[in-house]
Amino acid sequence: MTTDLFGKTLSRLTEMVERGVAHIKIGRGLGKMINEDPAIYHVAPAFWGMSMTAHLDAAQLIAFKLFDPRQGTMTVEYLLNRAEELKSSFGNATAGQVEEVIKIARRQVASLHDPLKKIRAKRNRVLAHVDPSMVSSPEKLAKQVELTFSDLNIGFRVRWTNPK
Repeated sequence: MTTDLFGKTLSRLTEMVERGVAHIKIGRGLGKMINEDPAIYHVAPAFWGMSMTAHLDAAQLIAFKLFDPRQGTMTVEYLLNRAEELKSSFGNATAGQVEEVIKIARRQVASLHDPLKKIRAKRNRVLAHVDPSMVSSPEKLAKQVELTFSDLNIGFRVRWTNPK
């Protein structure tokens, strides 16, 4: 990979994070508005419910994509691996400094294990696939794939600097 392609990869992943954060903000904002003024919700409950759910589902899918364990996908791990390959190619940092940043980033990603496990479960059992327990025991499934705003937000707290 060239440093140019690395920059484009970083930009694309940064854009995904920004979109995920925007979806969370919109979904939360709609939920807050509905709770504060139920009259608005009663005018078009299907519209408001579907709008809020769509934004939160989109955020969950983006969070999953950023940390997708499948090989060959453009993820945070993919970016870190490419940075490692190019560690001597960054003009504003030494190879040692790049290695240290990668080491810190890998620790941050490892610390996301529990929230990512929840995000993957939700994606695999509800969003991307239909788990049969959705019919036989929906309450149990809902508990098993419960995802909080905190869980979802943590997936977007990846910190990097876009060198543009």
